[in-house]
Amino acid sequence: MVLPVMVMVFSALMLGVQAGVVNHHLHTQASAEARVASLGGATTATVEGDWVCVTKFERLSKGLWAFSPLTLEARACALNPGGWNEF
Repeated sequence: MVLPVMVMVFSALMLGVQAGVVNHHLHTQASAEARVASLGGATTATVEGDWVCVTKFERLSKGLWAFSPLTLEARACALNPGGWNEF
């Protein structure tokens, strides 16, 4: 009786770890794209005053996430030293 409960708890913990790792990678991508955009690189970004901001989304919907999909969002901004206005 204890083993099935332990397997379920371990599975839930692994889903949480997966979501955390994917969220970390998403924030890393957004941060890198914001830096590239601030240097005039070609990315999809918005200009907010002196800042260039990038927002990334990812939906976890495979495997066990198919029963209850989770949408992750990451937003990163970088200083806009060159005054780039068009993206």
